Amino acid sequence: GLNSRISPRFGRAPFMAFIDIADGEVKAVNIVPNQAANLPGGAGIMVAQWIISAQASDVIAPYLGPNVSMVLSQAGLRVHSIEPLIPLSEALRRAGLIR
Repeated sequence: GLNSRISPRFGRAPFMAFIDIADGEVKAVNIVPNQAANLPGGAGIMVAQWIISAQASDVIAPYLGPNVSMVLSQAGLRVHSIEPLIPLSEALRRAGLIR
């Protein structure tokens, strides 16, 4: 949930959090296992495509490689760089997505 810590690795994070936010407040949190975490290569791009297909508007991550950054940018997603290992709720606040 919102106390989960931000993984230091985007494409290989064990889980992804999909969060619905309205009026600066969290309305729903869906934590989903990352099916790409153990791929031998291309995990970041696969996760980026997954996030795009989920119609996300924002991504919070500590670091994105150049290819993933380009894919997300071309899809119009806003990327928020956040330090790793902080709680998800704090990351959302620092990104300005919740109050």
